[in-house]
Amino acid sequence: MNVGVGQEQVSEVRRGPAAAAAVVAVAVAAAAAAAVAVVVAVAVAVAAVAAAVAAVAAAAVAAVAVVAVVVVVAVVVVVQTCV
Repeated sequence: MNVGVGQEQVSEVRRGPAAAAAVVAVAVAAAAAAAVAVVVAVAVAVAAVAAAVAAVAAAAVAAVAVVAVVVVVAVVVVVQTCV
């Protein structure tokens, strides 16, 4: 009787589902990594949009400051002209 051959076959049967489970685990890990990459890309895009909004807000504040200076100068000129 050759008991070793039968034992090898049992090992192969046991290894089959374990190998399949390992493949599934690797696929799940790859999908999770891809999902993390998408989340990071979205976060970077959101940060870029926030930076653009901040730049527009800064430009708006600067424009308001320029208009305020022009108005103050105009008022000073009118007051000096009238006085």
